[in-house]
Amino acid sequence: MDWHLPDNYSSRLEPDYHDDQPSDSSEVVHQPEAYELARYLLETTRRGTVIDVGCGSGRKLRGLPARRALGVDFGSNVEFCRNNHPNFGEWIEADLSHPSARLIAQHASWDAIVICADVLEHMPDPTQLLRLLEDCFRRGAIVITTTPDRVRVRGSDHSGPPPNQAHVREWEREEYARVIADAGLSLTFAGYTTNNSDARELKTILTLSDPDVSPHAVTRSAMRPLAIIAAYNEADILDEVIADWLAQGCDVHLIDNWSTDATLAVAKRWATRHPSRVSVERFPDSPGSTYEWIPILERKSDIAARHPGRWIIHSDADEIRRGPFPGINLADSLDIVAGTGANRVDFRVINFRPIADDGPAGRGVLRALRWFDFGTREGHLRQDKAWLQGKSRVDLASTGGHQVRFEDAIDFRYKFLLKHYPLRSEAHARRKVEQERHQRRSPFEHDVLNYHKHYDKLAESGFRIESRAELLEWCDETFWPDYGLLIMADLLKSRVKRGWIEAGK
Repeated sequence: MDWHLPDNYSSRLEPDYHDDQPSDSSEVVHQPEAYELARYLLETTRRGTVIDVGCGSGRKLRGLPARRALGVDFGSNVEFCRNNHPNFGEWIEADLSHPSARLIAQHASWDAIVICADVLEHMPDPTQLLRLLEDCFRRGAIVITTTPDRVRVRGSDHSGPPPNQAHVREWEREEYARVIADAGLSLTFAGYTTNNSDARELKTILTLSDPDVSPHAVTRSAMRPLAIIAAYNEADILDEVIADWLAQGCDVHLIDNWSTDATLAVAKRWATRHPSRVSVERFPDSPGSTYEWIPILERKSDIAARHPGRWIIHSDADEIRRGPFPGINLADSLDIVAGTGANRVDFRVINFRPIADDGPAGRGVLRALRWFDFGTREGHLRQDKAWLQGKSRVDLASTGGHQVRFEDAIDFRYKFLLKHYPLRSEAHARRKVEQERHQRRSPFEHDVLNYHKHYDKLAESGFRIESRAELLEWCDETFWPDYGLLIMADLLKSRVKRGWIEAGK
């Protein structure tokens, strides 16, 4: 096989045996999120079998809530597992370089998740191991693999052999992804995960191959998805947002809540240019003295009910949305979801922040605001806001718009991305909160239902502009490889629980 390494790369011919027993009691856990991903998939797919190929001491496998657990290794590692954990799982000894190892695939099925964490780099010839993984995948198993990234760990000029005496060769991400794809494992995700629980550096490559979810299985529905957007005084960003929705293959219905700026005029210009794709209304029939969120949500449910069989996205005018498949627009991503039988999609939030008082200064909000943090408030961690409209009217109001509810909802297992641009400068924040929110807020929704309380905290903080040191910079090329797993597999929650990310920001 082609290992897709540079021509000048030198592999190690005789690697040392990797004895994993010391890791069983170590405070440091390597590749922790590969197993968190498996845990997440056990919960969201209701699969029950985990096959850990190259299980080492079996420590991480033992932490998973699988109905059936199989650990595969050889030598002292598998002896350790049998001797120390005789009442847990099934321990299988196998030479993963021998064709007989492929017999392990008989344990794989549509009920299985296969993990192969940091194994391929140890093998002089991993051909048979890759064939085993392919066999498992073809039988319906979800396959997760990891390996250290040569460039991020060693530097771009490293040409082998690896300093780790147990490693034969090491890849960088694109090389490794080609190896996995060549083996017949269709890639649902190929990016990075944390190397260990101590350093927490994105230096480990992780691939996910899910036979249920093929990013290439786009059939394109005859009906474009419809984004139903509520807006009040969002003229500075609305042009960019509507343009993005159309570029993502979606139509737009804008509900203007009696804006006092140019929001309505901007929306009408789009409706004039694209009458079949953009529609506009004012709601309610006349301006009121307070901002009433529940009636707007009820209105969105009414509009959605007119479009059975169509994907609907409940959104705001300061939000951009993306699917979990790089290079595939939102409309096609939702088509992939429909192909799996799911009819509801959850989003994870990243909040873009201004880092200067003067704001975008005419450059466009989406271009100017490049610094973000992860949304970790409770409301950010459940955002069921896209659904395939059925015959019955959905319920948005009872959850304050955080979760659409309807009978027979089937959640897609992977989360989509919501890019949120709520505050564009300190001046914008003060105007939005002090004038447009606080002066118009509904006492019932604020005091009884506890809606919009995060704006109270913002005012109490003095509208502090965050420094770059507190934020991450957006990069189109690197965001999804670096953070896609965090978004799509809901690992943000587990990082908050561990204290790796501060909650409630």
